[in-house]
Amino acid sequence: MSTVVLGGNRFVDCESILAYRGTAILKVGFAPLRLDLATPEDLPSHRVVRVDQQGWSPQDRVRVVRTPQSFAVFWEDDALAVATLLDPETAHLKLDLRPLGINIYDDPDGLHIGQNTFAGNRVSGSAAAISLGD
Repeated sequence: MSTVVLGGNRFVDCESILAYRGTAILKVGFAPLRLDLATPEDLPSHRVVRVDQQGWSPQDRVRVVRTPQSFAVFWEDDALAVATLLDPETAHLKLDLRPLGINIYDDPDGLHIGQNTFAGNRVSGSAAAISLGD
């Protein structure tokens, strides 16, 4: 059983944490810890990010830093997603997509998506824990 802790929420055995119009934006993998981050192509900021679980990205402005206990994705010097392994089945995730023009981030109050804040939730066994768009 894999668990991702994000903004005071627990996502248990979810295929992806975020999806947009049916396409996964953010996935967390275990053994080894890794992230998939794929933002929509039509962002007004034109800051599109593609990082696969191997840590590869075609963009020069995207950097990936990984160790056995962590996996981080940066847009230049701004951390977008930082996953830290707490134990073999639990990862803590910090997320801030605002540098890309996407109003999704977490802080001590919860996971902020637009004007909404999610905290204290548990989502289990979902293909997309949070699905955005039409």
